[in-house]
Parts: sequence; structure tokens; C-alpha cells
Amino acid sequence: MFRQTIFTRMIMVILLFLVPALLLYAYSNRTSVSVVEKLIHDSTSKQLTFFSGQVENAVNRLSDFTVNMTQDPNVREFMGYSFIRTDYEEVRLQASILEKLELNNIASTWPSLTTVYSLLENKALTGSSITSFNPSQLKGLVTNNDWVMRYDYDNNRNYFYYYSTIPAVYDKFEDLHAVIEVKFAQDNIENMLDQFESASNGQVFLYSAETGRMIAAKKGSSSEAENLKQQLYQRGIDDNGKIRVNLNHASYELYYEQVPSLGWYVVEYVPVENILQPIRSNQSQFFATMFLLLAVAIVLALLLYRTVQQPILKLIRNIERVKQGNYVVTTLHGRRNDEFQYLFDRFNEMTLEIRQLIEKVYEEQLRSRDATLKQLQSQINPHFLYNCLGFIMNMTKLKKHEDVEMMTYHLSQYYRYVTRLETKTVPVSTEMEFTRHYLKITQLRFVKIHMEYDIPDDVKSLMIPKLLIQPIIENAIKHGIEATGEPVCLWIRATHHNGEIQIMIEDNGVGITADKIEAIMERMQQPLSNDVGTGLWNINQRLIMHFGEGAGIELFESKALGGLQVVLRWKDTGSEADNHV
Repeated sequence: MFRQTIFTRMIMVILLFLVPALLLYAYSNRTSVSVVEKLIHDSTSKQLTFFSGQVENAVNRLSDFTVNMTQDPNVREFMGYSFIRTDYEEVRLQASILEKLELNNIASTWPSLTTVYSLLENKALTGSSITSFNPSQLKGLVTNNDWVMRYDYDNNRNYFYYYSTIPAVYDKFEDLHAVIEVKFAQDNIENMLDQFESASNGQVFLYSAETGRMIAAKKGSSSEAENLKQQLYQRGIDDNGKIRVNLNHASYELYYEQVPSLGWYVVEYVPVENILQPIRSNQSQFFATMFLLLAVAIVLALLLYRTVQQPILKLIRNIERVKQGNYVVTTLHGRRNDEFQYLFDRFNEMTLEIRQLIEKVYEEQLRSRDATLKQLQSQINPHFLYNCLGFIMNMTKLKKHEDVEMMTYHLSQYYRYVTRLETKTVPVSTEMEFTRHYLKITQLRFVKIHMEYDIPDDVKSLMIPKLLIQPIIENAIKHGIEATGEPVCLWIRATHHNGEIQIMIEDNGVGITADKIEAIMERMQQPLSNDVGTGLWNINQRLIMHFGEGAGIELFESKALGGLQVVLRWKDTGSEADNHV
């Protein structure tokens, strides 16, 4: 049951005083910031949409004019589609085209220059004159329905270019008959940016996400805009939206809107501190007051913390160590002769008694486990040795020395492995090698054996208790396969999936019914008695003792070979299994 102490009461009073004030102010401040940011966001978004629409309209007017001019009969006549013209007809034709170009320039929002190139007659009509030109000068410059910015070295400035071609669809440049080019200077955009910036909340620039180039307002900070442009280039942006970036220890809100025809973005950036400056000022005054109150409260809380809370925390830490099973570093020492020292002394006595009891129980468990393992190894059938020695004697009489040598070698390896009591765990690969020695002995005696192994490399190195697999194979040969009179066929496979290891042994014996399997599985869960066989029971218990909960044996009917399938399974405990005793 929770007991209120002086320390908790003091903390509660401080919290009841400070927390409501902080929550109320935090809510008010958040609301104010949200309202201001929303107003600025809505205003800026509308301005950017309007401005990008103006730029879009101006650009589309110019590009649409070039497209319309490709269908103009005068332009097509100028291209050289008509018969030979007189000088008067030539002058009249040029004047008609120039008049249309001039009218478009007057009607456009931006000053521009349109040029009509006839690739059939190598003539160019622009401004107020007609000149000859080399078509190769255009090759590599003509783009398909895209605005592109290039530097004009003759005028020492950047221009945006747009081209319409006749025919509109072509495979190579030589297929073109005419090209209509329109261009406008970057100054047009800079002037519009200056006008827009004078009425906006921040500063603006035009930015190309494809090339990383930028056009800033003439009055803006080009260095600041250049740094922000790098942030945009690194992040990547959608058609419109906003992002917040940090630059030179300052935070900026960047609003952007794409001009589809150009493929460029109108970007406006506003320093966040400029927006929130009045709110920040009120924040500083409020937090200064709260800081003074908090300092007084902390001084009072520290007095209680030193006298009450520190001893309690020391006791809690040691209780957690005991909970985790650490009974060694749990001795508590106090500096005062008070109630806490009394608790420390009683705690030390309790942990000492628990540690002694655990050590006693653990020693008993170790002795019991060693006894079980040695009992299992002592259960090896002595008739196996007698039969092998009898085989050696008979083969010697028949002078089959090669069989004698093979039997002697495999039998020595078999008993070397079985009698090595100091080794309790071995790699799977070692257990499988021992199994091969046993099968070779059995095959030499009387049985033709066909074996198939499928043990992955990551399973071969895992440590398991000795004598897990061989007793199962011996049981399969003795009770399942010999009764059929057929050659022995055994499959041994292993899997390692989802943290679980499985070793499966299948045979082609007489098989076993589902009821019999259920009865055997039930007896394996019971304590060892005269009614329960020791073979499978011992293996099942050793798996549980070694690998813990979830380990054991499962029996199934073998669908592949028609006999019995025995599955050894356990959870993968990593290196812990190697050190398990």
C-alpha cells in the first residue's frame, strides 16, 4: 500500500503549483504559434500560387505564340514551301511576319525576341531584318517543348529559350524544315521577383530542382538564398509544399510552388524567429519567473532527498540485483544509526541466507545431472561388444583380413567416443562421425545400409550432448527395419529456422500407428519407472536438461520412407549451449 512521506508530499505540492501553470502556458503558447504559422502559411501559399500563375501565363503566352506561328501560312511560305517569289512578294511576306512578331512582343507581359529560321533556304527572320545563317548553329540547341536557360555571350546575360519545329515530330535534326525560337531575358523574372518580394513576408527566388540553378531577386540576399538552395537540392521537393531548414543557427520556413511550364520553383523563405519574436519575448519573462520558483522548490526537495530518498534508492537497487539473481554484490552499508541502517542489516542477513540455499540446491542439481548422464552411458548393451568380437573371430578364421581391419578400426573409434566421460557436449559434426562408425560396424555384421545426410554447415558446429543420435538409429535398425527383411534406408536431415534447431531421423521400417506414437509421447513426459523405456525417455530428458524449455523429442510417421520419423528439437541458445554443464 502506498504511504505518503514528507518527501512525496513536498513534491506533490510543488507539482500542483507548477504543473498547471506550465500546462496552461504551454497550451496557450502552442495555440498562438499554430495560429501565427497557419496565417503565414495560408497567406504565403496564396501569394506563391498567384505569382507562379503570373509567371506561367507569361511563359505560356510566348510558347503558344511559337506553336501558332508554325501553322501560319506566311511562315510556311517563308520556309520555301511556295513557288519562286518576286522581290516585292518577298518584302511583303517578311513585313507581314515581322508585324506579327512585333505585335506579339507588344502584347506580351515580358519583352521577348522571336526568330523564324528556314532550314530549307538557310534564312532567319528576327527583329526587323532577315539574315542568312548556317543550320548547324542550331543543331544541339533545339529542344522539344521545353524551356531551357542558356547564357548569351553577345548580351552578357542569361536567356530562357523555347523552340517550335516544323514538322513537330521528327527523328533527326536534318528532317526539320523550320524552327521558331522565342527567348526572354532573366531580367524579366528578376523584376517580377522584386515586385513580389516587396509585398511578401520574406524573400523569394526561382529555383531549378533539375539543374540546381537559382534566380534571386535583385534586392535579396544572394548568399543566404544560395545556402538555402543547397538544402533544397539535397532534400528533393514535390510540386508544392513547405519545409523547415536550419542554416547558420537560424531556422527558416521554405514555401515553394512549381511553375509547370518552366519546371522551376518559386521559393519564399521566412526566418521563423521573425515570425515568433513577440511570442518568444513573453516566453522569456514567464520562464524566468518559473525558474526562480523552481530553484526554491529544488532546494527544499534536495534536503528531503538526501535524508530519505537516497537510502530508499540504495535499497531498491540491491533488491533489483537480488531479483536478477545477483546475490554477491548486495551488501548494504549506511553511515547513520537510524531506521535505514536497521533495514540494511536485515537485508544483508536475508540475501546471505538465500545465497547459501541456492548454492546448496545447485550443487544437488549438478550431482543429479552427472548421475543421469553416467547412467545413460552405462546402458550400452554389452552384447554389442560380444557380437563384434565374434565377427572378428569368424572373419579371422575365414582369412578376411580387410573386414577384420575395418571392424577393428570402427569398433575402436566407437568405444573411444563412448568411454570419454570428461566430454559432455560435442559438435553435431562429431556426433555424426560417431554415428557413421556405428553404422559401418552394423553394415559389416549383417545389414546392408543406405544412408543420406543433409546437415547444413551452421548446424554442424552447434554443441549438443553426446549420444543423442546413435541410440535412435540403433533403435530404428533393431525394432523397425530388421523385421521387414529389407535393406536399411536411413535419412538424417537438420534445419535451422526461426531460432529453432531440428534434427530429423527417418527410416523405412515397419512404421508405427498414430495411437502408438501418442502413447509413447505420453510416457516420455512421466517420471522414469519400470514401465517406461529408458532410450527415448533419456534422450528427451537430456535435451530438456541441456537446452531448457521447448526442447524434446517428437515422433511422426515417415511419409517419404514409410517408417518412423524422430525429430529432435531445441531453441538456438548461441554460445550459451557451449558452456552448459
